[in-house]
Amino acid sequence: MLQALKKEQKTPEFREKYRQRAHIERTNSDLKRHGARKARYIGAIKVKFQLMMAAVLHDIKLLLAALDRQPGELLAQGVVSA
Repeated sequence: MLQALKKEQKTPEFREKYRQRAHIERTNSDLKRHGARKARYIGAIKVKFQLMMAAVLHDIKLLLAALDRQPGELLAQGVVSA
């Protein structure tokens, strides 16, 4: 079973899935650092608002990092469109 799993790791499909997973794990880690680890409020609506604010902070940081790059690089990565 272990040999079969190691063989599967070398396939392009696995690599694509793993790339997506790594991106999602990094996003989750960033959200946890920005306050999504622990609910600071009581009530589902307030907790959801806290999570949305953590996500907004994460998105703002990504946007600021993207603005530091060259415009051609942003077009190539699909961050902005022509």
